[in-house]
Amino acid sequence: MRIYLDTCILQDLKNESDKDLLNSIIQSKGELIYCFSEAHLYDLARDKTDEKFADMQFMEQIVDDNCSYYDKRILVDNFTPIEYYNRFDWTNDTSANELITSLSEEDDIFGGHLKSMLSLIPLNFKDLIPENQLPVDMPQNLMDMLLKPSNMYEFMLAMTDYSDTLSAEQKKFKEQLQYLHKNQIINHLNLIGIEGYDGKTITDKEKFINSYADYYLKNTNGKGKYRYDLFTDMYSGLEFFGFVQGKPKKQKMMNMLNDSKHAFFGGFCDIVVSKDEDFINKNQIYVQSSRN
Repeated sequence: MRIYLDTCILQDLKNESDKDLLNSIIQSKGELIYCFSEAHLYDLARDKTDEKFADMQFMEQIVDDNCSYYDKRILVDNFTPIEYYNRFDWTNDTSANELITSLSEEDDIFGGHLKSMLSLIPLNFKDLIPENQLPVDMPQNLMDMLLKPSNMYEFMLAMTDYSDTLSAEQKKFKEQLQYLHKNQIINHLNLIGIEGYDGKTITDKEKFINSYADYYLKNTNGKGKYRYDLFTDMYSGLEFFGFVQGKPKKQKMMNMLNDSKHAFFGGFCDIVVSKDEDFINKNQIYVQSSRN
């Protein structure tokens, strides 16, 4: 049986109070396989200190070299956390604001690749939602951010214009999501072709799955998307569209993006263990929408 432990669980297992549980997990490795993915390394890479390497060594006690990652298909290789980390240059793993800024630098290969990927994610609200249908009390800056961009890259640039410096809690990003949730922007889903959702529950599973996927498959020039990209796009959209309204302190852009990676890789294991309520709720949307 393959078990995927979320980063928050691995961090808890470092506590002295959970020492007995850690020992039980280590002893169970003869019967159970504990896995990790590149998403765990993205979590740790945001730590600018050397503490992340101690965390990788700790992880290895549990996950050994059971590594999953994606390169046009799901791959499983015998890399320990440190071995996988050392395969890449992580100097470009930055804060959300630094990441967005780097996308406009033409000599940044990483930024250019990410810019291209984000540009393929459609967010064409300006063509689908008439301005007079938006809440009358919507701040002008927020309205511009919603109506002017045509894709995720432009949306992220507009968002940094709205707030030059995102705080550690990414307060402005959180406020934007809360405002969209409060004013039920979800009511405009039919205008962008997403069906089978009444603002509270999924009313038609087949319509919801097909129309939600179709929304993210638009504007791909007939090339389609790798299922990894489609999954992570749709997962992040759960928060943006308000299908799952996260807790305020959890609404951090980089957390949301990386949670989608954990959800994807966890789906290839038998059991996923997490205490993150937002993460659990978003994954339940997929389970509920695909269950017959």
